[in-house]
Parts: sequence; C-alpha cells; structure tokens
Amino acid sequence: MTTKDTHRRRQPHDSAIVLRPWQDESDLEAIASVTNACMAADGIDIVRNAEEVRIRLERTPHFDPSKDTVLAEADGRLVAYADASWSDENAGGRIYRADMYVLPEYRTTGLPVRLLNSVVHRLESIAATHREVHPKFLQILLGESEDILRAVVLARGFKPTRTFYRMVRSDLKNIPDHLLPPGLELRKVEPEHHRAIYAAMKEAFLDHWGTRPVSEDDYQLWNSYPKANPDLWQVAWAQDEVAGMVLNFIDEDENRRYDRARGYTEDICVRRPWRQKGLAKALIAHSLKILAQAGMTEAALGVDSDNENGALDLYLGLGYETRWKFFAYRKALPQSA
Repeated sequence: MTTKDTHRRRQPHDSAIVLRPWQDESDLEAIASVTNACMAADGIDIVRNAEEVRIRLERTPHFDPSKDTVLAEADGRLVAYADASWSDENAGGRIYRADMYVLPEYRTTGLPVRLLNSVVHRLESIAATHREVHPKFLQILLGESEDILRAVVLARGFKPTRTFYRMVRSDLKNIPDHLLPPGLELRKVEPEHHRAIYAAMKEAFLDHWGTRPVSEDDYQLWNSYPKANPDLWQVAWAQDEVAGMVLNFIDEDENRRYDRARGYTEDICVRRPWRQKGLAKALIAHSLKILAQAGMTEAALGVDSDNENGALDLYLGLGYETRWKFFAYRKALPQSA
C-alpha cells in the first residue's frame, strides 16, 4: 500500500460527522479545546478557557446558544464549532457575525462547507425578520493562515473588507518616559468607576470601524470578562471625567501554555478633547512599565490596520511589531421588501 493510499484511508469521512446545537455546560470545555487547537494550528498563540466560552454563550446580546450554535462531532468527539450573532454598528446598519473553528484534519472534508452553510442559513433567517434595517452584512473573521476556510468563505461570496494586526513588543526594556499632559492624573480603578470607563471607551471608539452602540447588555458582557484586571488598568482623569485609558491584563493560561510572560495593552483610547496631546503615548509607556513591574517580559495588542487616528504608527513607534494578520470578510445581504 502506498503512502498516498494510506493517507487517503485515514482521511475523516464526512458522512460520520454529526451537526448539533449546544446542549449544556458539558460542552464548554470541548468548545474551548477545539478553539485553542485551531488557533494553535494557525500560529495564533491565544488561549480561550471554558469560563470565557460560558460568558460568551450566556451574555452575548441577541444570541441564543440553543439556536445559534453548531457543533460538529465525529465518533462522539467535538471536531468543529460555529455560532451566529448579530449587532448594530455605530456607522449604521447591522452585522450578522459567523464564528467558525474547524480542526485542521477536518478542513479538507466537506465539513467547512456544511458548517458555514448552516450558520449562514441561521443568520439569513434572522436577517429576514429585520425588515426595517439597512444595510445588512454577513461577516466572518479569519487568520492569515486559514487558507482552506478562506477558500470556503470566498466561494460563498464574502469579500475581504478589513485587516487587523496582532502586535507584540518583544521586550519591556528601555521603555521611554512620556509624561501625562498637564491637568490629567492616574487613579486607582474602583468598581464604581466601571460604568464611566465603559462610557468613555464607547465614546472614544464611536468612529471606529465595526464598533457597537452603548447598551446595557454590551456593558454587562464587557464588565464580566474573566481575564480583566482593573488593578492593572491605566485610566487618566481630568477632574471627574475620563480622558483616556489602557485596560491592561495578563492571561495566565496563555503564559503557562506558551511558557512566556506576556501582558496585554488593550482598549487603548483617548476621548476627543484630549487627543493630539500625547496622552495615548504616555498611557502606553506607563502601562509597559506596570507590566514589567508585574514580571512580564513582553506586551501585545490588537489594532485595526486602517485606524483613522494613526494607531498603527503610534504602536510601531513604541516598539511593537506585527506578528499575525486577521481579515474581516463581509457579504451584503439583500434588502428586505
């Protein structure tokens, strides 16, 4: 028997794969495991745990896990996961999001097409009930190495729309000193500050691509993020107003899995009255020092490569380098009659 014949016999059979919805919390660990295995295979060193999956399933607005998830099993083992959700955009219109993870050994079967068809059908059915909303777009996010899944998405009529970078500052040495602008101060974050911080962040991101409007459901989802560490947040205040922030955190699960000491400098934003004054640069520099004091040796963040406020150049100037690219693919949905 040739090596080619052996390989062909070992390929999973699509007919043995069963699709079903999420059942209960017994699925959480398996969903996290599939997600992490897919990201690791695609060179993305991010880790999701069962608690994050649970919060996403329970608290994502406009999302019913019993109807909006698709799990694929082969011989009783989870081999793929997808879900469907929707939200409005600040720029207008409504986005119907598909998330999809397929283990590498199943990407060459018919499973990716079946999975995408299932979740897109669900999203199209939901969108058909939203007759008053225009425009409407299907959307899916894929990493740069997910070539097989990308081919499936493109064949379904999706178009590349936006590029995002994952950036890393590979050391926390020689961090520049950048002072806060006059009249601003950093304060210890208390629980009673959370709503003001959330509101300021949403206002600062008002003109960013793909951002959602303020809502109580969105706030509750944001405020329940299990890896948030307010003790590390750097929030600048102008008397009783939030001027800008960097919401730093450390993901211990990731650091153990990848044997590293990385912290994240995320949700970097400055409200309009305090822009062009060096506040973002000062907050990031201070954040890098805080992470170094916490024992971290590198820092990471995500950025929209087309950010209109020059974020990419700012991060490059502070020593971050691009490690991975992600692409948002969209497909316009027909207007409802």
